[in-house]
Amino acid sequence: MEKFEEYLVRRIDKNKKLSEKGVSFETLTLNIGLGTFSPLRNDVVEENNSIRVIAELLKDKLPHLDEQMFKNRYITVVRFLGLSLANHSKEKNAFRGPNADFFISNVLDLLAGLFTAEVSDETRRNFDGSN
Repeated sequence: MEKFEEYLVRRIDKNKKLSEKGVSFETLTLNIGLGTFSPLRNDVVEENNSIRVIAELLKDKLPHLDEQMFKNRYITVVRFLGLSLANHSKEKNAFRGPNADFFISNVLDLLAGLFTAEVSDETRRNFDGSN
């Protein structure tokens, strides 16, 4: 099992690489309430709630995404995370031990990648802003 110090050094190095790409890191607290696990609607990002606050914090850190592309990616990321958590929760001891550590680290890497990936020319051509 990897020592905590080694894990921390790896995570700091990964964060440094992301920082060099223009990604900055903020600490936030997500309060989970009754609506947290409701199906996510496209207009939820515009409402006055914790999802909107998180979206605003993220948007400031992702200048390569215009407003509509950010909204589309944000909704996609939230849906992806929900599906990933639901699917992983079916495994035995899903959120305990090394398997849980790997799952969480991997999902965080994937989410960071989804947000920080450049928008391809093909996606820009196919995106009409109504998504």
